[in-house]
Amino acid sequence: MIKVSFKHLQIPAVCFMLTFYIVTLQAQNLFESDSALKITLSFSLDSLKKSDCNNPKTFKAQLSYYDGSHHNFNIKVNKRGKFRCDPQNCSFPPIKIDFKSKEVEKSVFNNQNKIKLVNPCRINSPRYQDYLIKEFLMYKILNLLTPYSLRVRIVDICILNPAKPNDSITFLGFLLEDADDMAKRNQGKILNASNVRAAEFDSIAMNMIDIFQYMIGNTDWSVTEPHNIIILSTSPFEPPFPVPYDFDWSGAVNAFYARPQPHLNLRSVTQRYYMGFCRNMNDIRKNLYKFNQLKTQIYSLIEDDQHLSSKGKRQLIKYFDDFFELIENQKRYESVFSHECLQ
Repeated sequence: MIKVSFKHLQIPAVCFMLTFYIVTLQAQNLFESDSALKITLSFSLDSLKKSDCNNPKTFKAQLSYYDGSHHNFNIKVNKRGKFRCDPQNCSFPPIKIDFKSKEVEKSVFNNQNKIKLVNPCRINSPRYQDYLIKEFLMYKILNLLTPYSLRVRIVDICILNPAKPNDSITFLGFLLEDADDMAKRNQGKILNASNVRAAEFDSIAMNMIDIFQYMIGNTDWSVTEPHNIIILSTSPFEPPFPVPYDFDWSGAVNAFYARPQPHLNLRSVTQRYYMGFCRNMNDIRKNLYKFNQLKTQIYSLIEDDQHLSSKGKRQLIKYFDDFFELIENQKRYESVFSHECLQ
């Protein structure tokens, strides 16, 4: 295979072509663009995979991309996660990237310190690629609903193994905004708390998340523990806000490996279950109005996505059709959000 010398990093031509055609992004924040960022990562993937999920080792690596100028950074990577980190569940683990702040100052990664890379559970599988894009879209939908949410960016990745320079892996993934960066963006901070009651959160914000999780068919979360929820405080004198993440076990994604919570007695993850507490119906209607107002934008996110398959788009739209039909029917939504709520 032809190789291109790039600041002492030997990059196969296939990876170089992936990184060459890209609009100038240097002046932009990493999460301000909707275009796919093409990057190359070089490290020992075999060593990373062998690392213990409970005590993952950190490995030196290099990240490069092209935006009219060549950028090449020394970084560190380690595997992360729980279910998806286990090789019995996924053949490719999620990764955390650790930057050196000064090295990335004049790049698209400016102000980034540590960032999560979400990968397909299995590489070269159209089905698992669709799972990843669907989860990406759940974050984008939540971004429409509230600024108290983690931002995401699609990345077109080429991974090189320095010990085997002719081998490379290419796939789509997405970068997930660091929780502390999200807090800083909202002039707040993350609270490390447990045994938090839903009633302690901002009422309108908590109810909106309850409805969002119901819309996407997600029961893999809890504010009490907390599980897949970040607690964001914007003022010591005001209730905090819940910020959900990890949506691959939702009915909207409908991943092959996902299972509903056993104690809920649901037949599958696609069966919706409202996990919110009972609240004032006027507050619920305010949130339902917001969902209805954003319906066109939500559907446009799905229909205009360049990476989700046609089948995946049809599945998502059909799944959300059921939700929007419900919230447009007063009798039905009162039955769910008022009578089936938690006391």
